[in-house]
Amino acid sequence: MDSIISLLISKIGCLSKEKKMRLQFWYSAGVKQWHWTFHTRHYAPKGKDYYQSSGSGTDVREVMDKVVTEIEQLVEQKNNETNTRND
Repeated sequence: MDSIISLLISKIGCLSKEKKMRLQFWYSAGVKQWHWTFHTRHYAPKGKDYYQSSGSGTDVREVMDKVVTEIEQLVEQKNNETNTRND
């Protein structure tokens, strides 16, 4: 589990001291599922004030992969917008 969380943090880029994204991840024993939510203003798609997402699943690796993929897409999108403005 620690390696999954480390992977996620490295994919996000450690997010520095600024709060660029809030990610919550937890296990609900009653329904035997992993749940996640995240919220960001910094990585919101162009034209939006914020972005939030959530999901759940029974396999921790599959759930973390979904989170990592979605966050990577947002970060890449933001980086592309920044690079386009700087060109």
